[in-house]
Amino acid sequence: MRFRSSVWLTAMVIGLPTLGTAQSGDVIEIEVEAPSLAGNRIGEGPARAALVYLPDGYHAAEGRRYPVVYLLHAFGSGPESWRGVNGYEDMDLAAVLDSLIAVGSIPPLLVVMPDARTRYGGSWYASSPTIGDWERFIGVDLIAAIDGRFATSARAGQRALVGQSMGAYGALRVASGNPGVFGTVVAVSGPSLVDPNPLGIGALRAALQVDSPTDLPNASPLSAVLWSKAAAFTPDPNGPFFARLPAETAGNEVHLVPGLWERWQQNTIRGLLAETARQRALREARVRLDVGKGDPVRAETLALAQAFDSLHVSATVVEFPGGHVEGVRAHLTHSVLPFLGRRLAPQPLALPTWMSGCWERRAGERSTGEDWTPAFGNTLFGLSHTMVGDELRAWELLRIGPGEDGLTYYALPSGQALTAFPAVQAGGDSITFENPEHDFPQRLRYFRIARDSLGVRAETLDGARGFEIRWGRRDCPP
Repeated sequence: MRFRSSVWLTAMVIGLPTLGTAQSGDVIEIEVEAPSLAGNRIGEGPARAALVYLPDGYHAAEGRRYPVVYLLHAFGSGPESWRGVNGYEDMDLAAVLDSLIAVGSIPPLLVVMPDARTRYGGSWYASSPTIGDWERFIGVDLIAAIDGRFATSARAGQRALVGQSMGAYGALRVASGNPGVFGTVVAVSGPSLVDPNPLGIGALRAALQVDSPTDLPNASPLSAVLWSKAAAFTPDPNGPFFARLPAETAGNEVHLVPGLWERWQQNTIRGLLAETARQRALREARVRLDVGKGDPVRAETLALAQAFDSLHVSATVVEFPGGHVEGVRAHLTHSVLPFLGRRLAPQPLALPTWMSGCWERRAGERSTGEDWTPAFGNTLFGLSHTMVGDELRAWELLRIGPGEDGLTYYALPSGQALTAFPAVQAGGDSITFENPEHDFPQRLRYFRIARDSLGVRAETLDGARGFEIRWGRRDCPP
């Protein structure tokens, strides 16, 4: 379907500069195979719909690769909410994107809007036998389908994950569960960040009175929210919902069920970050926590930011005028999308000159380390070495410099074949290189902990296998 909304009208409504010539991108609907969702208990199909925004000129730009924004919708709605259908103050995202691209606020990019509804109203982008593995669907199945079909940049630094409400929770959950996939994460108005049930005990009481999924359309919307969470967080092979709420009634009283309630707590974002792998995944991304000043989940957002600080996960809190939905349209237009434009605009990655020096770790007679020269023009040269006493047991010639895919890490281990790892992300005192075709490692992430401490993590792209080494600075030999 092709949108030809007036850029002039959109500019007048949302305050963008007016233009003489309108540009219109395409919005198409595709179907994505979803093996990660196969076999779920509630009968969701093994394929999902998604809307994809393609910028003006996409089909004529041969050889060009585009950054991608993955946009996750809220509970009870679908991808059409980004097109003005039961969405954000009649926001037509395609027209907004057309305008922002036309005035140069964002680069031409793709926006992918998957449909994450279930028969209970929403998946929470979580993983359970009842609903399927939505974390993997978004982070693996959908990414592979989009990169395979469209001209994408296909690297973490050129991917952003953004969500609102349930989608905000999903953005943080999916990004933390799929390390190295998304370079930027923006969570707008996220619930269940630290509180498993901000709706309160009264909402649980009402949900407990719903006998089957067929009764949900006639029940309170809050009951559907709670049963959708139960399907995601406390699945059960029995009963009409294939799930259990974390509460039960005893006479006129409603009591939390400790074991089930604990699982809901574990599925808050703060609870999920008890896993060090999730902490590490978010440390490698640029994270924003956005919330309206009048939003009921504002306190949760600020509490999560404090939890992030204690875990050494960097996140920026951005508050805007508005509530949970009110004001989101203006905020997306004037803050979130321009921020993504700055993050996703093509720019060369800087040479990591902070790696220069000699680094070593000793354990008895064994020592490992790397020595890196100062920059020679646009290149660093390095030597990795493993010593036992005075005997050199292993060595590797290293180089970081220009390559066909931009800044590239080259490794020549003990005289074996040269392997290239293009840089995919850099910022501050860290830089990440990837080569999906290599057996191991497929990803190398160097990071400086302090002036006198350098580390590297080597791992597979899925994070299933890996190790981390940290060295201290030593005097370089003459």
